[in-house]
Amino acid sequence: MDLTDPFELDERHRAAVAAAMLSNPMRLSVVCAARSHLALLALAQGICRPAVVTGLVTTQAEALERVQRQPAGLLICTDQLEQGSGVALVAEARRAVADLRVLMILSERLPDPRGALRAGSHAILVESELGETSSPLCLALEAAAAGLTYTSPRVERLLAELQADATEDGMAQLTRREEEVLTLIISGCTDREIAAHLSLSPQTVRGYAKDIRRKFGARSRVELLGRALRKALGRRERLR
Repeated sequence: MDLTDPFELDERHRAAVAAAMLSNPMRLSVVCAARSHLALLALAQGICRPAVVTGLVTTQAEALERVQRQPAGLLICTDQLEQGSGVALVAEARRAVADLRVLMILSERLPDPRGALRAGSHAILVESELGETSSPLCLALEAAAAGLTYTSPRVERLLAELQADATEDGMAQLTRREEEVLTLIISGCTDREIAAHLSLSPQTVRGYAKDIRRKFGARSRVELLGRALRKALGRRERLR
C-alpha cells in the first residue's frame, strides 16, 4: 500500500484540527508513544501547529513521565509498546492528569477497543486506517482535542463483532477485570507487572488468570495465548 498521499494531511484537515485545538481549553503539548520508532516519527509529522510535540517515547514508564512533566494536553499512543501496555498507560495517565485528552491507535494483532475505551481513550482507530483517504486520523484528532468520543468505522465493526462473540461464545464471557488481565497477558506482562498496573496482588492476578484459562479451556498461559490469538484472527477474517 502506498501511504504517501493519504498520510499527507491536506490544508482543510490541518485547519480543522488546528481550530479544534485552539477552540477547546486544552494544553497544546503532545506526547506520542509507540513501539515503532518509525511510527513515532510519522505521528510527530502529523501533529500540526499550534500543538507542540513534547515527548516521543517507546515505553509506558517514559510516556507517563513525559505526560506528567508539563503536564501534557494530548497523549497519542499505540496499544503495543516496547515495554508495558498502551491501554495501561492510558489508564495511569488519565488518573495522573485528569483533563488529558487521549487518541489510541490499535494494532492489527489482537486489537482491544473495549479496553481502550475503559481506560479512558477519547478517540480510537486501527493502524491500517491511517492510510485511508477519509482521514480518520484527522477526525480522531479533532474529537480528542474537543474531549469528545470518536471510534473509527473499523473500531465500530470490531466492537460489534466483540458483542456478537460475547453472545455466541459463553465459554469466553469474561468479567471486566478478567478482560483487563487478559489484555495485559497478551501484551506480554508478567503477573507482577499486571498486579502493579491494576493495583492488585500477584496472588489475585494468578487467580484471575486461572479463571480466564478455565473459560477458554486452556491448561497453561501459552495455550491461552494460542486460543486468544486464534479467536482474534478468526474475528479479523470475518471482518474483511
